[in-house]
Amino acid sequence: MLASDAVPADEVTKAVEHALTSPRPKTRYVVGPDAKGRARVEKLPDRLRDRLLTRFLFGS
Repeated sequence: MLASDAVPADEVTKAVEHALTSPRPKTRYVVGPDAKGRARVEKLPDRLRDRLLTRFLFGS
């Protein structure tokens, strides 16, 4: 990850603050566009996810 792709520190700070001060914090916090995209892909069925990742990594 390049520094230009990094999530701003204030976004991470907000997530950490929420986790520490919430009466019922989430078990996971997703911060930044790359993490949110990965979270969406991980919700897909295994075969579809494998197909998408194969196309992404190795072309059609």
